[in-house]
Amino acid sequence: MIFDKAVYGEDWTTIISNEIFHQRDKSNTNEIGYFHQRLFEFMKDYHVPLNGKEGGWDVIYDVPSGCVLDENNTLHKIYVEMKNKHNTMILLLPARRTLKCRINS
Repeated sequence: MIFDKAVYGEDWTTIISNEIFHQRDKSNTNEIGYFHQRLFEFMKDYHVPLNGKEGGWDVIYDVPSGCVLDENNTLHKIYVEMKNKHNTMILLLPARRTLKCRINS
């Protein structure tokens, strides 16, 4: 906050008010992420490890029949780290957002 005070030249009341807003926003964003993660608990073959367990992965997908990559490689588990992409996706134009989703999927 001292950095913000020096750089932005705001009074302490504004600086503290902005920090409280920022902390609340971070908490809300984290809760939304946990909500999305917990949705996978209700899907077949998906497992949501306890926080920080099993390598810190957010979701583990057990592929019973395997996911064939090529003739020599078959995956039976897919480890997922989820990221909250709301802020970066909302700013993109709809056409660009669709392209980005296709590239990332």
